[in-house]
Amino acid sequence: MTPRQTLQRRLQQFIRASGARPKIFAHRGARAHAPENTIQAFALAKDHGADGIELDVRQTRCGILVVSHDEQIRRPDGRRVPLSHLNQHELPELKDGRRDTLCTLCEALEWAADEKTLVNIELKADLPDPKRLVRNTVRLLRQFNQEPYLFSSFSPGVIRMLRQQLPASPTSFLFQTEEYPRLGRGLQKLPLWRLLGAQGVHPANKDVSRKILRHQRVLGRGLVNVWTVNRGERARKLAGLGVDGLFTDDPQAILKALEKESLG
Repeated sequence: MTPRQTLQRRLQQFIRASGARPKIFAHRGARAHAPENTIQAFALAKDHGADGIELDVRQTRCGILVVSHDEQIRRPDGRRVPLSHLNQHELPELKDGRRDTLCTLCEALEWAADEKTLVNIELKADLPDPKRLVRNTVRLLRQFNQEPYLFSSFSPGVIRMLRQQLPASPTSFLFQTEEYPRLGRGLQKLPLWRLLGAQGVHPANKDVSRKILRHQRVLGRGLVNVWTVNRGERARKLAGLGVDGLFTDDPQAILKALEKESLG
């Protein structure tokens, strides 16, 4: 099987099937009910019926990949320090083996492999050395079965590097008009994700409209997952617009809202 064929097969796991509800991804895990980006939050999302999890990846000074949305993390003594300043010997004091504390990407992927759940891996864009982050992520991912992974990033450069180094793995471009107005305007005029070699886009909730979705469909079928959707009414509207997936802090509540719609 060629890399392109493998890519298409993997991408199908994330595309919404005809007549089905959107895929539900727990945004940093079920963070409405558990500490975000922890094994506890991921496990709770799975228990609540989520199809997959979304997590954020950063790295320490020595290159260890850590699951964290924020660059600054809190030490046990209350002080906040940048993850990128930490070395390997400093991690154990932040990780005590509990499911509600900091975890590495390796630990998160081991859990996901055991649970057979989909994973969206967001590589953070605000790093001193994004090339090193991609290189270390690729090295780690090659130790795992890559079947259930979808990569995303706000950084066009990161997306391009991922496409070059993991050509058989699907990627999606994260998008938010408020922070990236030029890219936002570009997205509304053409499928920018295609220029990056990505398979789709992850727009912010407030940036999604029927017009934009229709435009994307006309210019080229691509994966569309929306973040962050925490209101049932909005989830039902987006489902009606045909998006592939929803990222939410509370997968249980959103699934109930979608179920109510289907029963109604």
